[in-house]
Amino acid sequence: MSAEVIAPRSLRRRIAATCIAVIGGALAASLCAAPAGAATRTDPVPPASTPPTPQIRVMQLNIAQGLSPQNWAADAQAAISVSDIAAFNEAGRAACRSAMADMLERNGWAYWLPAKTGLENPVTWNASKFEFVSGTSVEVTPAIRRLTPERAINTVVLRDLATGQLIAVVATHTINKGAPDGGLKQDRRRTPLLKKHILMLRTAILAAEKITPFVIGTGDWNVNHLRDRNIQAPGLPVNILGSLVNFDMPLSRTWRAGNSLLDYIVTPKLVNTLQLVGSSIFKKVRSDHYGVLAGFDYPEVLPQPVPGQASGTRFMPQVVRNNPHRRAARREVLRLIQKTVNNAGVGSAIHVATKRLQDPGVYHALVRAHQRGVRVQVVTQDRRLTSQERSLRALLGRQTDGGEWFATCTSKKCRSVSRQMSPTTVLVSRSGATSAVRVIANRGLDSSAARQRTSARLTTSLTTYNNSFWKFFQLVA
Repeated sequence: MSAEVIAPRSLRRRIAATCIAVIGGALAASLCAAPAGAATRTDPVPPASTPPTPQIRVMQLNIAQGLSPQNWAADAQAAISVSDIAAFNEAGRAACRSAMADMLERNGWAYWLPAKTGLENPVTWNASKFEFVSGTSVEVTPAIRRLTPERAINTVVLRDLATGQLIAVVATHTINKGAPDGGLKQDRRRTPLLKKHILMLRTAILAAEKITPFVIGTGDWNVNHLRDRNIQAPGLPVNILGSLVNFDMPLSRTWRAGNSLLDYIVTPKLVNTLQLVGSSIFKKVRSDHYGVLAGFDYPEVLPQPVPGQASGTRFMPQVVRNNPHRRAARREVLRLIQKTVNNAGVGSAIHVATKRLQDPGVYHALVRAHQRGVRVQVVTQDRRLTSQERSLRALLGRQTDGGEWFATCTSKKCRSVSRQMSPTTVLVSRSGATSAVRVIANRGLDSSAARQRTSARLTTSLTTYNNSFWKFFQLVA
């Protein structure tokens, strides 16, 4: 590093006088010439070097549930002071959520929490920069005594008020002690639950990508990325998500008690997605976890916002029965299922579990849903596939760790779970103007649903939807 040496004032005066006395001579030219590279009075002052300011700053912070509500909210306030969007974990206590809500309101921030599932994973944002579009929560694991609290995945879609772009934040907190070197001694009972959570997290990120290319995954995933990035253990984040996302955290610890990087911020590996400006570890908190702060810019060419394609149809809870003896009323149940599938818009998901699928109307509705960008997953329970089932398998693929697939489940465990789901369960995450549509029918999706007496119950409760959603993934666990 070079240092600029400035002469004392008295010496500068003597040099100036000498210059005036001998002006026009060769000696004056020699004395008065500025040294090469030295700044003069007329040179402009160089601008201060400042790092680029990202367009979006995102914070992920697991705040210890054991803190007092005041300290819990203080950590959250420290996080929002340096971010535009912040996702938190361990907000399980109502007092902590209440203190957080009061703090956010004072600071002009907003937040989203579901009515029941996923309460510990609030997503918050600066209300002067973003507005709320939608929020969904999916239960991954129910509370199991002496093993784990409830675990869920929350997805919140926001609109950037400056650009009109949609941003999806996928926030979660996985079960601890499920991975080797996760910071705590591994409990092998928890490992299958952790791996299931990572698979469902992949599904949630893929679903969010169908809404917007600007997806940000966050959370305490309880897997030490410093180790996982090297060993890529089967079923853990690098193995399952490495081809799908960029890991945008700095390679440094986020858990005070050990050399573990447990807290994640990820973005999809897409061409036209958010560009990482920089990331850092945020230590100005009382919690046992440090925060991860990442800054993002939009790509140079912004995609045009795509308006929602879901129709305005609104579904209401109801029971539908067919009449096999009246031609016009034979397909009442099948028509109801077709209607819910046909109204699923871009970014929504359809999950079908049925004994047998061989109905042209339902089959073509599922194909059209796939073609317009709806995520379709199907499980059937008959070893001998129908022609329509074979066609769907070829269309959707067989890999159940992907966003769309067709699977056949005939094991003893599958039969046990399927009995709880009736012969047919259809789940649509958004159908028309209604979120969380569940249809349960007492026949398979074949001709028996028209030739025999069939009934179906439609519910719009998020709780009933989530219960069936969890059971659905048990079919392919």
